[in-house]
Amino acid sequence: EFLTEEALKWYTKAAAQGHAEAQKTIGTYYFANSSFGVGYGEAAKWFLKAAKQGNAEAQYYLGKIYYSDCYDFYCAAGDFDPDLGIDAKEAAKWFKLAAEKGHPDSQYRFATMLFDGKGVARNDKEALKWVRKAMAKNVIDAKILLGHMYYEGRGVALNYAKAANLYHEALKQKEKCTSRFYHDPKAYVEAQFRLGGMYYHGFGVKRDFIESYKYYFRSYISSGIEIDQRFLNSSENKFKEAGLEVAKLGDIKHQIESNGWYFGNEEPQQLYFHMGDFIDCQPHEWSQPKCSESLTLYLKLAEQGNEYAQCMLAGKYFDLDRPVNIDIRQMIKWYVVAAKSGYLYAWVNLKKLAIIEKNPEAQFALAQLFVEGCLGVNKSESNAMKLFQMAAKQGYEPAKEALEKMKNKNPVDSNPSSSH
Repeated sequence: EFLTEEALKWYTKAAAQGHAEAQKTIGTYYFANSSFGVGYGEAAKWFLKAAKQGNAEAQYYLGKIYYSDCYDFYCAAGDFDPDLGIDAKEAAKWFKLAAEKGHPDSQYRFATMLFDGKGVARNDKEALKWVRKAMAKNVIDAKILLGHMYYEGRGVALNYAKAANLYHEALKQKEKCTSRFYHDPKAYVEAQFRLGGMYYHGFGVKRDFIESYKYYFRSYISSGIEIDQRFLNSSENKFKEAGLEVAKLGDIKHQIESNGWYFGNEEPQQLYFHMGDFIDCQPHEWSQPKCSESLTLYLKLAEQGNEYAQCMLAGKYFDLDRPVNIDIRQMIKWYVVAAKSGYLYAWVNLKKLAIIEKNPEAQFALAQLFVEGCLGVNKSESNAMKLFQMAAKQGYEPAKEALEKMKNKNPVDSNPSSSH
């Protein structure tokens, strides 16, 4: 949650009077900022107040806290309030309540707990019911869980081909920017690892050692990059297994490298190998020699349409105390690219630039998103026109041209009053 001190003050006043949505919002604020010393206990206090009033989102987050699960946000060992403890039964209770209200992520979470037998008795039939509900609402991780069910023949007849298709679909969707922030990293690694084995043995797919190598390698990389210290105990065996499988396939490694092998979605290996250098460099340091090689690579791939590189570039601008030499146009450019891929934070920060900072280029870019529509942003001609008007008043010529086109297209109702 992005809350100013003034906003937090008014949310707190409303929450104190029993307003469930305000209580949930304050809980989310403390949850998101817990790594900065606030602690999850304060978040849990507010979530519990809202959850008892039936707020599904609060119930979901309360379940996450009791399950010691913060994969939506960065977390390190000891972040969760030790006084709360891990209580899988309590987590399952809250996930189920939210799931019954139609909360998609809670439906997925409750399905995984039923599948794993954690907090509730293992029940494949019930897990299948809830995972399908979550899939119907486009929870990508639910596809992976259903893939596991087909892979293991639990709740459904064993079918490796269906499992492989579900893994492929989910991983392809996860290449979008949003997957880097809102996904279950353990599920992500497991799907890659299992696909590696399926290609190695020819289970459900045509046997292909190069594809096997790719997925084992990606599983190996993801185990180290996607999963932080909190999850190492549960993931290190998978990490080691994937490393061993990659070693077995070392005899074809030279073929892959000599052919300029690319990851799925056109991601070359060096994208990952340069990641550390890229992450360490801030935008105001990009002209320095230590950053130039990684920046050149990420810019090249981003311009070619590589969504991961685009997201990494856009992410560099998030929540910065912007140095004076930051190129706002570049910032807006990558925000737009990331927003189109469903990266929620890109949309939020672009909106900040347009509405709060009144940047005409951001207003124009945001208007175009409303014209086109994208993940998380519904088409809205009225919103687009208002934003074009805001930019035009500041003398931004492209916005003036866009307004003329809209007026010529719809001369009767050129100044709608409805809002988003």
